[in-house]
Amino acid sequence: MDALQCILTRRSCRSYEDRPIPKKEILELLTVGTKAATGSGMQPWGFVTLEGREKIAALSDEIKAWLKENFADFPWLAQYREWLDNPNYNIFYDANNVDKFLVDRNGTWSAQASNEYMTTILSEYTEANNNMVELVICNNDGMAEGAITALKTAGYNASADKAIPVFGVDATDAAKELIAAGSMVGSIKQDAEGMAAAIALLAKNATSGAALMDGTDSYNVDDASAKIRIPYAVYTG
Repeated sequence: MDALQCILTRRSCRSYEDRPIPKKEILELLTVGTKAATGSGMQPWGFVTLEGREKIAALSDEIKAWLKENFADFPWLAQYREWLDNPNYNIFYDANNVDKFLVDRNGTWSAQASNEYMTTILSEYTEANNNMVELVICNNDGMAEGAITALKTAGYNASADKAIPVFGVDATDAAKELIAAGSMVGSIKQDAEGMAAAIALLAKNATSGAALMDGTDSYNVDDASAKIRIPYAVYTG
């Protein structure tokens, strides 16, 4: 494999075989790691290898305890308090995904990006590894389409008989077709009729001389401002 092909086809791997790595291979990996380019060739790093699950777990516990004791110095870590309080959570990323969820923090709201992310996930989280993805929630229906395409390639979601539940947002026509086919469970849609009714009520109040918010008791109205929030609706076909 040439360098360009290696760069273009690289992927992250978080699912590993349950076997020790020979010391020779570890040394080879460390040697390769030291060849990464750095400014002025300073290579300002060091490597420590730790063998044995018990030692790794003990070190994880020490780090979690230290982090919790020093939240004041690292306030952004407070968002992970629940994880750090979990005795089963290992600070060193666990292939078994103890946290039970995965998040694409770099999502670009596109079907293609979702497909690529899901394809990577499905290479690592499988029934054979006993950590198969059980639910997919997407920020829009385009992303749901991309995730479903990846699932179909892996042998899932061709029908409701063997499907991982996938939810999207927008209730697009394409999503409705996928829901009807059993490839997608549901989508969230804006309540256009509800919004139109609220706007019509406010317009009527404004033109009739009544108080703007008259007749809005049944709506979700902000206390601090004259703002009505129309709930989203669930579409499941």
